[in-house]
Amino acid sequence: MATKDKMQTTGGSWALLGAVVPKDAHIVHLLRKAGAIILGHSNLDEWAGMRSKIYSNGYSARGGQTRNPYMLSRSPQGSSSGSAVSVSSNIVPLAFGTETDTSVIWPAMVSGIVGIKPTVGLTSRSGVIPISETQDSIGTYGRCVSDAARALDAIAGADPEDKFSTVPERRQPKSYIDHMVTRKALYGAKFGLPMKRFWELVPKQQKRVAEKVLKLIKDAGAEIIPVDMPCAEERIAPDGGWDW
Repeated sequence: MATKDKMQTTGGSWALLGAVVPKDAHIVHLLRKAGAIILGHSNLDEWAGMRSKIYSNGYSARGGQTRNPYMLSRSPQGSSSGSAVSVSSNIVPLAFGTETDTSVIWPAMVSGIVGIKPTVGLTSRSGVIPISETQDSIGTYGRCVSDAARALDAIAGADPEDKFSTVPERRQPKSYIDHMVTRKALYGAKFGLPMKRFWELVPKQQKRVAEKVLKLIKDAGAEIIPVDMPCAEERIAPDGGWDW
């Protein structure tokens, strides 16, 4: 995410070292406007992992290897691993990352923090090193849901430089933090649970934990709807491997 200051915006690569960005990324502009202090760029999978099929999550030429804060020999997952680790390690209260496919939610999971990956177009991608126009989304990290939601309030907004953020069907409430009331807030909500080559492949131990969470969601009045991804058989191998 570009910052128009003395910091470097490189995607973890030496190739962009010294490059001068024309202006702050849109979300950086919104953060500064909200009074945030930008402490630094975090480490990541170099080029968000789009340089090889085999690589180490959280490694970049410029930043070296990001470590899992709970066990230094375990993967921090990626690609926005440094952002998640910085929050989990109490270096910063909030951080931001780009997700194309699990790059926010996976590092958040293994670092034990909250990660929100918004619907594409809710947050602007202008000024952010891209991968996919149809999948990239800028998300937030926090140590609790309220922190992550407040961060989303600060960066969500339409931007003329990102056409996905200005489509007529785009929906954005005035504030996400205002929806954090009681569990009754989930009453009537609907959640899709992808089955084919997703849920059916979840290891038994993980599935038992997830089922407890799904039960809490149902008990709060929400509905869990089994669905299948339209491209499941085309894009996902029988063992669950994703075909980029």
